[in-house]
Amino acid sequence: MASTIRWGWVATLALGIAPWVAVTAGEAGAPQPVAGVPEVAEPVADPDYGVQVDALGLRREVQMWQWQREDGTFRGTWSAEQIDASEFPADYANPGEPPYGSAQWIAGRVRLDGRRVSPELLVDLPGWEPVPVGQASASLPPNLAVVFQPDGDWLSSSADPGEPDVGDLRIRWQQLPVGPVHGQLVADGQRWVAAAPDSRLARGEPGAARTSTPGIGCLVFRDEARQAVA
Repeated sequence: MASTIRWGWVATLALGIAPWVAVTAGEAGAPQPVAGVPEVAEPVADPDYGVQVDALGLRREVQMWQWQREDGTFRGTWSAEQIDASEFPADYANPGEPPYGSAQWIAGRVRLDGRRVSPELLVDLPGWEPVPVGQASASLPPNLAVVFQPDGDWLSSSADPGEPDVGDLRIRWQQLPVGPVHGQLVADGQRWVAAAPDSRLARGEPGAARTSTPGIGCLVFRDEARQAVA
């Protein structure tokens, strides 16, 4: 096991589709403009904590309170990565990684303009929004509801969130809300796929000015929807 374990985002793409589905000539139609509001058949759920939303995607961010050494001194800090304490004094040992790290889920049963949308088309959409902490707290199963309590935008396992102990966790969720999208897509049978490796859906109506409010861990969206496809 590596000395530093990155928990990071785990992209869980429903249906197991690769990041880009190549379509050769004769297998599908020509790229065409597509616009509308996606229809999501079922909620996106975090199977570990029970949080679910009616949205295009769901993210979970997990941080642990750990010892960190800076300039020879030790202090506690929240970190989404496991801090290597193998060379720290015994009094400053850090626990192992949590049972459930940060993760991401993308809705698998989404339709747009009569066809199924391949999940990889949704991964880079901007506009992630926080899941209200009260909604997240109410979704927890009983065994976790007694462990976590609201702490601002987070759910914290600390007995006193103002004085966390090493090994305490805090968790929050984000959702990718349903709304108008548009892009240049290819019809491959009953589904839409990307017209090129870097083409994705964009937010808003066609012709509208693009705006983006990236959330935690959001990728910078590159809007190729208006570019001609050779």
